Amino acid sequence: TAIFRKTFPRIRGLIEGMNEDNRASISIDGFSDYLEHGTATELKNVLTNHEQSSAGALEAAAFFLKQAKDRGKLSTIEKLVCEQLQLLVQQLQHKITEHPFLAELPALLALWEVMIKQQQLDFEGDAYDGLQIMGVLETRVLDFEHLIMLSVNEGILPAGRSNASYITADMKLHFSLPTYQDKDAIYTYHFFRLLQRAKYVHLCYNGSSHGLTTGEPSRYITQLLYEDLPQHHITEQSLSTPVLSAPPAPMAQIDKSPEVITRLEEICANGWSPSALTAYLYDPLQFYFDRVIGIRETEQLEEEVAANTMGNAVHKALENLYADFVGKELTISGLDALLPKIDTEMRKQFEAYFRAGSFDSGKNLLIFEVAKRFVEQQIALDKTQLEQGRSIHLIALEEELSMDLSLSGIAIPVKLKGTIDRLDRMDGHLRIIDYKTGKAEPADLKIHDWSLLMDSDKHLKAIQVLAYALMVRDQGLALPYSAGIISFKNINEGLMNFGKRDKPRSKNVNYTIDDEVLDLFVLQLEALLLQILDPTIPFKEKMPED
Repeated sequence: TAIFRKTFPRIRGLIEGMNEDNRASISIDGFSDYLEHGTATELKNVLTNHEQSSAGALEAAAFFLKQAKDRGKLSTIEKLVCEQLQLLVQQLQHKITEHPFLAELPALLALWEVMIKQQQLDFEGDAYDGLQIMGVLETRVLDFEHLIMLSVNEGILPAGRSNASYITADMKLHFSLPTYQDKDAIYTYHFFRLLQRAKYVHLCYNGSSHGLTTGEPSRYITQLLYEDLPQHHITEQSLSTPVLSAPPAPMAQIDKSPEVITRLEEICANGWSPSALTAYLYDPLQFYFDRVIGIRETEQLEEEVAANTMGNAVHKALENLYADFVGKELTISGLDALLPKIDTEMRKQFEAYFRAGSFDSGKNLLIFEVAKRFVEQQIALDKTQLEQGRSIHLIALEEELSMDLSLSGIAIPVKLKGTIDRLDRMDGHLRIIDYKTGKAEPADLKIHDWSLLMDSDKHLKAIQVLAYALMVRDQGLALPYSAGIISFKNINEGLMNFGKRDKPRSKNVNYTIDDEVLDLFVLQLEALLLQILDPTIPFKEKMPED
């Protein structure tokens, strides 16, 4: 991969274009959509084998390797790899002319896999300078001043008995063939011959006994220790990595500079959305990166439909399907008429949000069907309520609202903004509805102590619906009303409304939103904004246990 990128550096344009269009695959002819004509032609020469023949594959491989050597800015090792692969390609080109059965591509691939495993990349260096890496047999008749031997373990040096031969030990003895003992004797000679004129010798062995390693030093080391010759000055050292537990990393934090405060004041003037407020409560440090300095994650190729992509598609599909009912009463016949339109509408939205990605098979098809099911469930929920004799008057869909907050403790202008998924009246009672394709529980929207609302990320959904309710009151719509969430993963709960308990875990819950509730929420909202704007309170990383 590295050699390919260095040979065709402009391939990055193809990758970036496919990521932007969310294309997980592309045809050969599609290269010209993102690359210059010359680069696209070269890639076609490398990747195209219309005849599916061995000769065509080897020709493409030879072309690529030549291009890599001629213009690729390769390292020394990469150049050696290319040269070795060129020799292999030449050998295979010669073989397919001698053996007709290799003309079929599967046969060539099988031979390629065998031969590539047999290739060796030799280390080359100056024999008179620097470190020399050798095997035992390469050291014959050479003298060394400083010698380092690795893996001097029993079973490695000497290798000892091996079952790699079909000729048994008894047969070798009977016919005077070399046995493992003769081989061990040869390596014993080489070992002690190496030590003969060396001044400094390091013999290293692995003391670990896991896997195939016995963890025992070679008998050669034991012999040296036993003989304890006067000319030998032996020192034993045991090296091991101590098991240390890393100290807990300090929690990251970023102080609020004057520039950061200025940026926060800009956000106040432009408007705080409920998602921005809850993002701060969820993780202040991530809020700083995302909302304050605007660092966004690199857009990745989306091979599988992401949760937010499906959520956007479902929201937009519901908006379009229900659009004709805005300002009107929902009817059973009208809802039934929406059912045949779901597939077409959802396909349209997936094509818009998933771009060139495919959702006709595999996991993406399942996600597409789940998204359709979410829409069907919402229509079924409305239909069930109408069948029970209730009336639903649809007021607005995806309504964008904003308001100026009057906060006594904050002198600068502060605005609140957001988009409400649905606003309707059931039996004359105003309902504020937020759709969630993720999981939500009724307990997520119930509180018992206002002072705990902004203390953690446990009440994020309650904060969202209360912010929507506050903006609706600013529009002049008469109180009281209710605000809640419809979770498509928990559709059996229906509309889960915000509620105030009289004490923890109490079943006595007041679901009515009135002026008192909203005024108390404004006080908590003011306290949160004062904390965000306070220059002495840094943005801190969220504790994992929180």
